Formats: sequence, structure tokens, C-alpha cells
Amino acid sequence: MQIRIHLLVFMLLTGNFSVFAQSGQGGDSLLNLPGDGLDLYAMLDLFQQSKTIEEFEKSLNSEKSGVNNLDLNLDGKVDFIKVETKQKDDDFTFILKVDVKEKETQDVAVILLTKDDDKTMNMQAVGDEELYGKDFVVELEKSSKPAVTANPGYQGDEPPVESEPATTTVVVVEQTPIVKYVYSPAYVPYYPPYYWGYYPPYWGFGFAAIS
Repeated sequence: MQIRIHLLVFMLLTGNFSVFAQSGQGGDSLLNLPGDGLDLYAMLDLFQQSKTIEEFEKSLNSEKSGVNNLDLNLDGKVDFIKVETKQKDDDFTFILKVDVKEKETQDVAVILLTKDDDKTMNMQAVGDEELYGKDFVVELEKSSKPAVTANPGYQGDEPPVESEPATTTVVVVEQTPIVKYVYSPAYVPYYPPYYWGYYPPYWGFGFAAIS
């Protein structure tokens, strides 16, 4: 598992990263795979709204947020998801993982935050193949084609053209709270101190998974 994640990070950072993004605007359909317990669309939305990595980890594991319903060890309780950070220059990799046994962890997904040569920010989540199948990738919709509406004062020979209003939500990656934070002087690398049997007080004994 670790080898595959390390290879993924290496490919990304060396410019050899190429995957196929899944279509759709949300996780409306189930995969009938273990990853159904964590909707990567909802997870990535939660990530971009968070102010720090620690806040993201806490929100991700909150019963109130309703995002995490993973139960990989089949004990009837939702698994606690840790968020580990790796950084190389201006590129970040956030690895989501679960302790399924005392000495065994399972990678769930990675969030990749990168800068192009022109400093354009890119954010995507890649699900682990064992949980989501091969090449399951979720990307932020960074732009949308603006709607074209008729100009009331148009005097040309061709009839004015109208189009349906754009419905895609435009996300400016650079303006999301989490991106502002990790690229700011205030950023402090976060290393989750948790392990099998030791989790934060807010987690308590976890909560029951929804079957």
C-alpha cells in the first residue's frame, strides 16, 4: 500500500502523473466498494472549506458532518481517519489513512495540491484502488464558460444568441481557506499523534456505522 502511494507522489512531482477523472458533479452513485463509506466529492469540499489541516481532520471525523462512514475493519463503528502531510517545494500531498488493526493501516485516499509552472493551483483527490477501483479521481471545477445572453441594444444582421445560464460552481482554488493557510507564513506542518487505541477526546468511542 505504501509503495503505491509513494509511486503516485513520485509520478506527480516528476510530471509523469496521468489519471482519468471520474465524471459527474457529486458522489450520487455507489461503487459497491469499501470506499462507498467516504464520498470523495464531499470530502474534498470539506477540505477546501477548512482553515487548517487539523481542523479538516476533526471535521472529517465528526458525526455531525456526516462525511465519514467508513468501517474497514467491520466492527460496526466508523473508522477514525488520520491526515498525514508530505511536502516537496510548493506541492503538498495529504494522505488519508485508517488504523484497521493495531499494527496495520489502510490508505484511503490522497489529496494533491500542486502549482503549475505558471503558478496555477490544482487540487484533486485520488481514491485508493482497493477501496474505489482503478483511477478514481475527483477534481475541483476551476472554471466554467460564462453564459452568453442577448444584448438588448444589439443592432446587427444576425439574431441575438442566448444560452442557458451557467450552472457550474466556479471554484478559485487559490481563494479557498485551506490553500491560503498552507501557503501562508502561519502554516505549521501537522503530524497526527493518533494511533490504534489512542484517538482525540472528541472522538470518544466513535459512533456506529450506517450499514
